[in-house]
Amino acid sequence: MRLITPNFHVIMIHYPLALLGVGMVIEVLHFMWRRSSIVEAGRWMILIGALAMIPASTSGAFALLDVASHGQADGTSWVSTKAASGFTDQDWHQVKDHLLLGSIASILALVAVISWLGSNDHWRANLYFPALLALMISLGLMGLGAWHGGKLVYDQGFGVLGQKAVVQIDPNQPPATTLREKINEYDTPAELNLDAAQLHLIAAGWVVAIAALGIGLSLRRSWIIGQITATPEGAEASAAAHADPQSLLQALDSPYESGAIAAAALDRPRVPSARWWVVGIVLVLLTIVLGLYLSNGSNPHDWLNAKDSLKQLNTANQRRMGMHVAFGLTILLLTILMAVFARFAPHSRVTLAFFATLLVAAMAAQVWVGILMLYDSDDGPITRFKTTAELQQSSPTTMPSMTGMPASNGAGLGATLTGAATREFQRIPPVATQP
Repeated sequence: MRLITPNFHVIMIHYPLALLGVGMVIEVLHFMWRRSSIVEAGRWMILIGALAMIPASTSGAFALLDVASHGQADGTSWVSTKAASGFTDQDWHQVKDHLLLGSIASILALVAVISWLGSNDHWRANLYFPALLALMISLGLMGLGAWHGGKLVYDQGFGVLGQKAVVQIDPNQPPATTLREKINEYDTPAELNLDAAQLHLIAAGWVVAIAALGIGLSLRRSWIIGQITATPEGAEASAAAHADPQSLLQALDSPYESGAIAAAALDRPRVPSARWWVVGIVLVLLTIVLGLYLSNGSNPHDWLNAKDSLKQLNTANQRRMGMHVAFGLTILLLTILMAVFARFAPHSRVTLAFFATLLVAAMAAQVWVGILMLYDSDDGPITRFKTTAELQQSSPTTMPSMTGMPASNGAGLGATLTGAATREFQRIPPVATQP
C-alpha cells in the first residue's frame, strides 16, 4: 500500500504544465490588459511554473527507477535493473524521449526566467523577447515530453496494473476504500522508506529551484542598489552612510521612511533576496534529514554512517556516499554564505557571482553523484555507472542475464529482483496487450 500510487511524479508534473502554460498565454496577450493586475499574476505563474519544473524532474528520476524495477528497486546496479525490467527497445525509446525532452525544457525555462529576473532594466529590455522565445520552446518541449509520458502510461502500460506494473495488488484481498483503512495499511517501513526517498529527491529539486531564485534576486538587488546610488540623492545618502553601510541597506528596505534616499528609491520595489536564501537553508536541512533517514536505518539522528563515509572517501565502497555527504555540506555552507552576502553586502556583484558559481558547480556535482547512488548503488566509480564486466568481476554468480531472467544458478540480485517481480505478477491476471 502506497500513499500515492504509483509515485509522487504523477502529482508533480501537473503544476509546471498548468502554471507555465497559463502564464505564457497571459504574457503573450498582455497587450489586451496592460493596466490590469493579471499581467503580474501571469508573470508569477511563469516564475512558479519554471521553478516547479525542477522538483517535477527530480521526482521523475525516482519514478523511472520505480517503474523499471517494478516497485522492487534496491539500487544495486542500473545494469541489473535494466536487465530485469523486461522492457522492449520501444519502451526504452519512449523513456529516453520523455526524459530528454523534459530535462531540456526544465533547464531552458529556468535559465530564461532567472536570467531575466536577475538583470538590470537595460538588459531586461534586451532579454525580453529572447527569454519569451526560450519559454515558448520550453513549453513546446514540455508538451512533447508529456505526450511521450502519456504514451508510456496509456499505450505501454507503465505504472499501471499489469505487465509493467509498479504496485501489485492481491486480488484475494479487497483494496482499502475508507481513509481509515488506507492509513492503517500505510504503516510498514518499506512504504515509509519509499516515500522518504521520493521526498528527498523532491526536496533536492526545490533546493536547486530556490537557489536559482535566490541568485536571480540577489543580482537584481545588486543592480538596483547600483542604479540608486548613481542618482544625486542616492550618492548623497551613500556618502552619508559610508561610515555605517547598514544605514543605506536599511534605507533601501524602508524607502518611505529613509529621508534623502526616499526620492530615488520610491519607484524601486523591494527585492527580498536574503529571506529566500533562508528558505533555501531550511530546504537544504530538510533534504539532509531525509537523506540521513534513508542512509541510517530510518534514524535521522544517527550521524555515524555519514561521518564514516567522510573518513573513507578514498575507499571504493564509500566514495559515492562520502562525496554525496561532502557536496551536501558544501551546498549548506554556500547557501548560508549567499544569505549573508545578500543581506549585508548586496552591492558586491563580483562576490555574489563568485559564490553563486561555486554553488551551481556543487549542485551539479551533487546531482550527478545522487543519480549514481539512486540507480547504481552507493559503491562504484564517481564518473560513470558500473559496467557489466565490473559486476561480474565483483560477484560472478549474482549477475542476471541480459534477457531479464536470473542467472542460471538462481541466486543473487537478478534472481531476487526478477523473482520477486515474477511472484507478484503471478498473483494477478495480466492485462491484454496490443499485438
